Amino acid sequence: MKVFDRARNGLHDAKTQVIIVAIVCFLCPGMFNALNSIQGESNEVERIKSLQTAVLYLAFSVFSLLAGGLNNLVGPRALLVFAGSTYSLFVASKFAIHLQDMADKAQSANITGVKNTSNTNTIGVTGGLAYGAGALLGMGAACLWAAQGAIVMTYPTDNQRGTYFAYFWIIFNMGAVICSVIAFGQSVQDTDSVSTMTYVTFIALPALGSLLALFVATPNSVIREDKSKVKQNETSVLKEAKSIMGLFTNPAMLVLIIPFASSNWFYQYQFTSFQAYFNTRSQTLNNIFFWGSQMAASWVMGNAFLDKLEYGGRNRRAWIGFSIISTSTLAVWGFGAVFQSCIDPHDNGYLLEFTNRTTRIDFLETANPMWPLWFLGLGLYMSYGVYDAFFQAYTYWLLGSLSHDAAINSRYAGFYKAVQSLFAAISWVLGDKTLHASFPNIFPSMNISPMQMFLITMTPMVASCFCFAVFVKKFVIDIDEEEEVGGV
Repeated sequence: MKVFDRARNGLHDAKTQVIIVAIVCFLCPGMFNALNSIQGESNEVERIKSLQTAVLYLAFSVFSLLAGGLNNLVGPRALLVFAGSTYSLFVASKFAIHLQDMADKAQSANITGVKNTSNTNTIGVTGGLAYGAGALLGMGAACLWAAQGAIVMTYPTDNQRGTYFAYFWIIFNMGAVICSVIAFGQSVQDTDSVSTMTYVTFIALPALGSLLALFVATPNSVIREDKSKVKQNETSVLKEAKSIMGLFTNPAMLVLIIPFASSNWFYQYQFTSFQAYFNTRSQTLNNIFFWGSQMAASWVMGNAFLDKLEYGGRNRRAWIGFSIISTSTLAVWGFGAVFQSCIDPHDNGYLLEFTNRTTRIDFLETANPMWPLWFLGLGLYMSYGVYDAFFQAYTYWLLGSLSHDAAINSRYAGFYKAVQSLFAAISWVLGDKTLHASFPNIFPSMNISPMQMFLITMTPMVASCFCFAVFVKKFVIDIDEEEEVGGV
């Protein structure tokens, strides 16, 4: 009985709760990230998946505004259980598209007597399933990240926020690393397709995450490391509606609009335009190092700098974090500009002197004169991963400095994710060249080259540095942990 009581009490420990949520995210969005960063399907399938991703992020954006309040009303456990199931359904929809594409190719080969990798008409019948699953996942992801944001920003003490975020980010991205290892092992014999077992694996693991979410505790029952209890004020539907509307006039939120918008803006370029220069097995190997570098970088930023009391008070540490962000912005995106201009000097989407993208970099072809480019590309891709972790850790740390109330932080997280996902949807639409041909009445004709997409991606990163500086100057104050700043 005492063992049971100790186990039950341990579940209400703040660090334990952060780790549980991290494992749920390891199994759900971690799997999504790993699968989404693999490009190896036909053009028609990639078109459907790009539009599916745009639908996902649009639904994510709209529902995120409500998810923060919903988290306060029904609690994080219910939201996380629901969210896990939507990730499994989303991957299942991608699997259905994949199977239909394979069936179309097989039928075409039987008719013509030769292998035909062009798209067929019947793949389009899976579009409704894909877009519905994307919208449902948008709702699930909004629920997941509202609950996650409230927990990661509220449960640590003031001098542990960066470290707790690092715990979360390391475990979360370990999911992407493991799935990338699995995908790499399955693709090493097949350079340009995603295997059936890859999809089956990615369907099963988020379902397990949904079950694990049953162990998430209510916020008011959680005890921090300093023995203080997590506070979440009582709420109502009317209060949540008023508080959510107030976010649009909250000066702290308005200053961070550009960083919020930028925080997932770069994925479209990195996962499509950049990764398209490599074949599938090289992409999966790149992904292992990309997500692994995020794990290490989150610990460096969160524990070694943002939570290092030897560096001074909260405001001084915020300026140290700003110097890291601004320096890495110049270094990483400067490196990216040089690489992009060198690997694709004519800016036409082709690899160096080749006239089409059927020739792509393969890390196994060591005799190919293009092979050294894989090392440079891998180094840059890892740098992008480091930068992503720095950016996310710093943003969460700044947001968490505003309040220690779980209800307020839940709304902040919902607002953050609403802006983030809206602009992520825009970036996926901007970067997809097939949408205008398929939906000319909806999407304008935008023939954006890889270098143009790179510049579109980089610009808000630079602008974010100025916003961070304003936020640190105006809103990051050295105060006692029990005081509140900027609460809504």
